[in-house]
Amino acid sequence: MIRSLLALCSTCLLLLAGCNKAPEPQKASEAQLTPVRFLTDWYPQPEHGGFYNALVRGYYKEAGLDVTIEPGGPNIYPTQRVPVGAGEFGMASSDIVLTTNAEG
Repeated sequence: MIRSLLALCSTCLLLLAGCNKAPEPQKASEAQLTPVRFLTDWYPQPEHGGFYNALVRGYYKEAGLDVTIEPGGPNIYPTQRVPVGAGEFGMASSDIVLTTNAEG
């Protein structure tokens, strides 16, 4: 029993010894960030949490983006606003995106 436990501990230590923290990605300076406006389809809600989490944690800045999230609301349609330059990216349900693309 003790030999098995010792073997297991040794194996775990060897595996952990091979792990190391990845180097920090180089962060883009504020002047090098590309401004991006992301239009959501509704007021902030749990389904949008990943986008806001990435903003708070600085993931967009690490990727060289200065993201502004603009929430939607009633009668605000990202599929109409993105083509006229109100934002670079927009969120909509897949059926609305397909219908909008089909309509040109």
